[in-house]
Amino acid sequence: MLDLALNICKSFYITYFLRLCVMFIVRCFVISFLAMLCISNCIATSILTSSITKSHTTLQLKSSVEEIQPNSEFWLQINWSLDPNWYIYAQNPGDGGMPPQFDFELPAGLTVEEIVWPKARDLSKQGLMIYGYTDACQTFVRLKASSDYKISSLHVIRLGVRWGVCHDQCIVENATLGLRLPTKAVFDASLLKQVPKNEPQNPAANMCSHEYACKSHVLMLLVFALMGGILLNLMPCVLPVLSLKLLDFAKMRDQESGGIEVRKHIFAYTAGVLITFQILNMGLVGLRLLGHHVGWGFQLQSPIFIVCLACLFLVLTLNLFGVFEIGLRMSSLANAYDGRSDVVRKLTHISCTHSFLKGMLACVVATPCSAPFMGTAIAASLSQPFWMNTLIFLGLGIGLSLPFLSLLIWPRVIQRLPKPGAWMLTLKQFMGFLMMGSTLWMLWILNARFADSLPWILVGLWLVSLGLWVYGKLCTPYHSFKQHVIGLILCVLCCVAAFDTFYWALSDTNEGDNLVVWQRYTAEAVEKARAEKRPVLINFTARWCVTCQTNKKFVLESKSVRDRMKALNVALFEADWTHHDATITKKLESFGQNSIPLIAYYPVGQKSPILLPALLTEDRLLGVFSP
Repeated sequence: MLDLALNICKSFYITYFLRLCVMFIVRCFVISFLAMLCISNCIATSILTSSITKSHTTLQLKSSVEEIQPNSEFWLQINWSLDPNWYIYAQNPGDGGMPPQFDFELPAGLTVEEIVWPKARDLSKQGLMIYGYTDACQTFVRLKASSDYKISSLHVIRLGVRWGVCHDQCIVENATLGLRLPTKAVFDASLLKQVPKNEPQNPAANMCSHEYACKSHVLMLLVFALMGGILLNLMPCVLPVLSLKLLDFAKMRDQESGGIEVRKHIFAYTAGVLITFQILNMGLVGLRLLGHHVGWGFQLQSPIFIVCLACLFLVLTLNLFGVFEIGLRMSSLANAYDGRSDVVRKLTHISCTHSFLKGMLACVVATPCSAPFMGTAIAASLSQPFWMNTLIFLGLGIGLSLPFLSLLIWPRVIQRLPKPGAWMLTLKQFMGFLMMGSTLWMLWILNARFADSLPWILVGLWLVSLGLWVYGKLCTPYHSFKQHVIGLILCVLCCVAAFDTFYWALSDTNEGDNLVVWQRYTAEAVEKARAEKRPVLINFTARWCVTCQTNKKFVLESKSVRDRMKALNVALFEADWTHHDATITKKLESFGQNSIPLIAYYPVGQKSPILLPALLTEDRLLGVFSP
């Protein structure tokens, strides 16, 4: 009974701790969301620019008056300046094209009356009719102030512009210009008389007044976001998490008040998904407000984030394969004391906290994915205000949660699930292979930049696996407290060693002055370097040689050795023996060797090389460099 009481207390404190964590996350999210909403609105109001330069276009916004008077008309001038050979489309683009579109946000009492474009040029080529503008042009917009317009220094005219600029290829660009009233950005209204006008144009044809986007455009983006979220459920990194939640529902099918419990867990899971998506939204918007040009997937540009995802996918894979279990203690207690302890039975129920955390997990593992429709919705939202971003990410979250939200409409689906049994173990193991594929995908991404360091990343993942295996063997309800402590210590040591390995593997040794340039070994190149009176170092190595890679990573490319070799102007040659090479084999035999690693150093003026030991140290190598 004492063991039972201790185990119940431990599980109670763990559950209580998880609930505190969830409450903390929710509170931080609410505070951060409100702060982001205020900050984005403040920045949108305070940071205005009347001129902006994009990749191939410069835009400038001016007014014909310094201050707007009630019951008056005035003009806005939009100056377009294009790079040589680039052009934008006219309102009548010809056979095809994307003319500029304007989204005005105006103070109360102002309306757009007319948009005037200069006469377009004929840019037809290859049989296609194209009308547009090159070099520079001006667009004029006539606005009218009503009689009840109130003059205020807080009034802002904001103009969102979306256009296509083309040369051999076409690029869609977005910009937001603004004027605070009164303004000093004034142009000479007499320029209007010199503008050859096209046919009169309806302002509503290419703008959405008083909003950043047309209602139909907003609705389309929300539909795209919802569809993208639904398709995320089919991604191999998300599907296993959904299967785990489905297994939880299968366990509830025969419980009393199962329908109520299922609804609670569905809402908890959905809340986890929606909050995590909004956290990502706030991070994305926050970085853009700070001036960083980022989009969806920017997190995969960080090798640290990719390694963390790889570790997370590996942990889930091992859990699905049964290497270690989460919640095994209370499950065993339920089996041991079933029917004799209502307290234990209550503690073994799957809590809504776990469902909330699984919703967060589903969103996190979905971050490397970009489903169809999803990229379009997010890309379009980046030029919209914060509330629009919030709606789009809300649509993504609802789409990702929709398979479980649909159970609220069709609750009988859960009753038709098979009873808990061996099929659950088979499904978990199958999903483990899908999660393993996601781990390999992360490694493939890392291989593009850290190909030489990939073996060390694999060593780190192996250490993580070893630590979790030890945890699964020693930290079960069937082992003593002493074995638990030993298991936890060994698991922590393995994880610390793993992350230390990751640090060394991802340490940046490939930029600027840190670059170690290895030349491909040839006898002619070595003789040429020696004839130039340069010291020569030849590293006989192979990718399958662990000792060779250790020497290269921790000795030859260390900072002290690198700086010393640079000071001596050492010519570095790498003899790669990964595949059979007769030339390298003969060179090894000339040194009396038939194996690697082998490092040969030729000082200036010395015919025979100095052969360094297989297990190399910095001090030994630096000693060879010393005269």
